[in-house]
This record gives sequence, structure tokens and C-alpha cells, in this order.
Amino acid sequence: MLALVAAAAQATSLSSRGSVLSRLRGGGGLGSEFREEIHAKLNACPVFCILSGENNPVGVRLEDGTIETVWYTEPAEAMQMYESMLMHSESIEGLHVGCTPLGEAFALCGGWDAAEAGHKGRRIQGPREVVERASSQLVAQLQAKGIESHWQLPIFCHDDFQSETIMPFFFR
Repeated sequence: MLALVAAAAQATSLSSRGSVLSRLRGGGGLGSEFREEIHAKLNACPVFCILSGENNPVGVRLEDGTIETVWYTEPAEAMQMYESMLMHSESIEGLHVGCTPLGEAFALCGGWDAAEAGHKGRRIQGPREVVERASSQLVAQLQAKGIESHWQLPIFCHDDFQSETIMPFFFR
């Protein structure tokens, strides 16, 4: 399955397109207006999580005893977790798979600010095999910039798919 954020960065002219692309690739500052724009565009892409009957995210207890809530980019991976939880979580009534806009899930997992990155126990899970292949490279890039991350979400783009009005991103 190919997940696509169809309009992750729109621009109205070639000059503003260059500015947007530069900011997305780490150049220039990410001001609040730009962050709000990206947040709104991310919300066009769904991610999936396990919810209780009251529509609250349900986490999984890890080996170290902590509870982790995960939003999945792949519906099949969310369904696998749901089926596993059904077999092992008899006490949770109304357990079901729900959908959250990606921008909202990103905010719940810590968002843009390093101070917010301490939201341990919440993460967005990209396609498992892609994360396994790309995680060490992503961690190295973050560490080189002095950024601590408790989770990684590989997102890919390609210049050949960009136009003046669209810059698509892919999870695979």
C-alpha cells in the first residue's frame, strides 16, 4: 500500500516553492505559520490506532512495564495489533480500530518542539519493514543535528513528482 500525503507543501510560485522546499529540507526556520500549514496538510492523511469503547487510545504494556500508544500508517498493521489485543484484553469493552488525522497524532506524540519530544509512550509507526531498514540512518541524522528522538517515521519524496502546487510524500 502506498500512502501519500498529496499536498504536504503547496506553493504559489517557483520562488515560494524554493522557499518551501528549502524549509522542508531543513533550511531556514520553521515558523508557527509554516508549522500550522504543515499540520493542516498532514491532517489529510489518516493514521490508525486501537480505541476503547469511549474512543480513547488504548496502549500496549511493554516488557519494561511502560504503556505505549501507537498510531499506524498501515491499516493492516493496526488490524494485526487489534486482533492480538482482542485475544489478550478481555477487560476492555468496545475495543476497535479508529482513525486519527496524522497532524493530530503528530501533535499527540510530541510535535515539533524538542521540549515536547518527551512524550514517551506515544509514537507513530510507519510500515514496519521500512522503519527497520531506515531507522539507523534516521537516528544518525537526528543525532548529527543534536536532536533526540524516541521514534522515527520515514517519509520519502522525489523531485520528479513535485510541481508548483504539489509536493507528494510517501511512507514506502
